[in-house]
Amino acid sequence: MVDPFTKAAHFIPLDDDRKTSSDLIPIYTRGYWRLHGTPLNIISDRDSRFNSETWKEFCAYANIKQRMSTAFYPQTDAKHLRRARERIAQYADTRRSPAPVYEEGQLVMLNGKNLTTKRPSKKLDYRMYGPFVIEKVIFPTVVRLNIPQDGRIHNVFHMSLVEPFRTSDNQHTVDSEEVLQGEAGRVVNTCAVERVLDSQISEGKVRYLVRWVGYPHRRDWTWKHWEHFFGEEAKEAVRDFHRPKSEKPRDARAMGGQALIITGA
Repeated sequence: MVDPFTKAAHFIPLDDDRKTSSDLIPIYTRGYWRLHGTPLNIISDRDSRFNSETWKEFCAYANIKQRMSTAFYPQTDAKHLRRARERIAQYADTRRSPAPVYEEGQLVMLNGKNLTTKRPSKKLDYRMYGPFVIEKVIFPTVVRLNIPQDGRIHNVFHMSLVEPFRTSDNQHTVDSEEVLQGEAGRVVNTCAVERVLDSQISEGKVRYLVRWVGYPHRRDWTWKHWEHFFGEEAKEAVRDFHRPKSEKPRDARAMGGQALIITGA
């Protein structure tokens, strides 16, 4: 129970969640009424115990006005929710490290999870890009990075997307120019194709199994369509695969034709 004016709160334990409205009346009188007297109104949710005839009769007898929240809209009782959030935050924050405090001019790394790249797979992409200079701390949790506007990347980021740059941690740095090249802020650095190993038809389109340079293990090889091969060397690897294997499914564009999409009957 929370007083909306003084913000004073009483937390009364209930040893059984099957308490009825008749059980709540003596609990209320002992826990609140004997200390503060009769309230003008009581704000509650639409629990059956507060909506019962017994509880309504008690409120009418005590001249207490019932103010129930709108059905399926618990924000009506905002003060209780706010107090609950504060209490939960107290317990949750005891196990959390304090958030870093950023300053203008500081170097940070930018998380690349929201950047559209031309790398063939997210797991082959860089996790962080940078370092970038903080141009302005807009809020304690929001920073603006010094990213040239010709890159067409929105340069304001939440602190959850940036990390302090620490040279001692051997963070892999990616030049900001690499991030900004390409259309609409797309990253153009790509993994090199070492060899195309197989082809198959999937969902009506031909795709190729690619082994990437620097990734010798089978778990890192990925299936890619023709449009995901960038550069003449990558496309030539597809042509090299088809020359001795004329029976394998092929994308017509690999030999200079048009794409063929196979659909079901």
